[in-house]
Formats: sequence, structure tokens, C-alpha cells
Amino acid sequence: MAPPEFPNKFPVIPETDDHKSLINTVREKFLTNCYLYQPDEYYIDDVEEIRINDKWIWRFIRHNHAFEELVEEAVEQIQTSLKWRKSFGVREITEESCQKMIDKGSTYAHKEDLNGSRLIFIHFKHHDKSLGKECCNHFVYILEQLYFQELDRKIVIVFDMHSAAISNLDMSYVSFMIDVHKHYYPDSLSYLLGYEMSFIFSAAWTIIKKLMGAESAKKVIFVKKKDLTTYISSDNLLIEFGGTDQLKHANGTGDN
Repeated sequence: MAPPEFPNKFPVIPETDDHKSLINTVREKFLTNCYLYQPDEYYIDDVEEIRINDKWIWRFIRHNHAFEELVEEAVEQIQTSLKWRKSFGVREITEESCQKMIDKGSTYAHKEDLNGSRLIFIHFKHHDKSLGKECCNHFVYILEQLYFQELDRKIVIVFDMHSAAISNLDMSYVSFMIDVHKHYYPDSLSYLLGYEMSFIFSAAWTIIKKLMGAESAKKVIFVKKKDLTTYISSDNLLIEFGGTDQLKHANGTGDN
């Protein structure tokens, strides 16, 4: 099995007048056509970040391939993303508010894959569908930290389905995670590993792939324990995955 052909790093923003002009065009269109007329729908800190952070704008541009006529699509996604951040309350989510999920240990960030992309592990056998809002908030809390720590670094999600039952598969939660990556954190997902996927989940994954869209669905890779070191070094894999990392309990804060 060949390693995934999804690079960790984005190309550096080209130091050309055309690319600088493109970034500034997207920035100014958002500030004058969107923010100016609806300032209360955005976090002021997010808007300030758009004013100064070329890397964040560059991710919206790359996500929409907005090198010429598609500038409007990049602007529209910035508007959609920033409005969602305010309405969801992203900046109000704290470690303290996620403590129940952190203690549960079903979802956490831990180390990186062979390309240097950060890893998020989700153990579905421990997933509790009754904690839907808490699960979503915790996932965003982790993603927020990883995404903005290094804006040129990607993320890999490991869906651990080992020993999971149908009752553990939460389609609302899965749909939420897909939507978040697709619409609000542009170009963040490198690929998704479906670990020890039982045949009983095959119908559900057909639906999930449709939700992701054709291009994103190509990033879903199904693996067994013997395949994992194709993507993640044994040093970065917990013992339960066949690795040598002896971490007993990830803290679920995105800092492991």
C-alpha cells in the first residue's frame, strides 16, 4: 500500500505582485462588501485577523482555486466561515467547558503522521450520542488550536471503529465534522483514516462519502492495524494501534 499523496505543507505564498494583489483583493472585498454592512455578525478578533493574516486568506483562496474569476467564491467562504464562527460561539469554547469530553478521552489530538500533519483520534466505541453538543464543541476546540497553531499545516482524522457498535455511529456528529472541514476551516483536512472498519458500517460510509463530495471522498482511506505504519510511525502510534507510544490517556486539549 502506497503512502497517501496528500502533502502536509501548502506551497509558500509566492512572492509576486500578482499573488499579493490577489490576497489584498479578497481581503478588501470582504471588508467592504461583507463586514462593512453586517459588523455585528462577526467576531472583531476574526476580522482583525483577516486584516493582517495573509496565510489565512491564502487558505480560502487555495480552497476555492480562486486565482482569477473565482475570487468571489473565496470572499463568500470567508463570510460564511466567519459568520458561523460567531453564531457557533467558537471563541467562547474553553478547556473548562470541554472538561467532560476531555475526561472521557474519546477524541483527542496526538502527534503527527509521516508527512507532519497533526492527528486527531476519535474512538467511536467510547462515543456517546447523547452528548451531541458537547462532542461538537470539543471537536471544534481541538480543531481550532491545531488549525491556527500553524496555518500551513494539515490535519489527519483517525476514525477508530475497532469494537464500535452500530449504536456508537453518530451520523449527525460525522456530518458535523465533515461540514466543519469543508466550509469553515478551508483546506485543513489532509486525509481521513477509517481504522478497522467493520462490514456493518459499509452502508453508513456510502452515505458519508456522498456527504463529503467526490474530491473529498478520495481522501478516505480504510486501514487495518498492519497498515497504519504506512501513514504513522510506530513511535507516534499508541500501543493499542500496534505502536510503541505508551500514552495512557490523552488529555483531549489538542496539546498532546
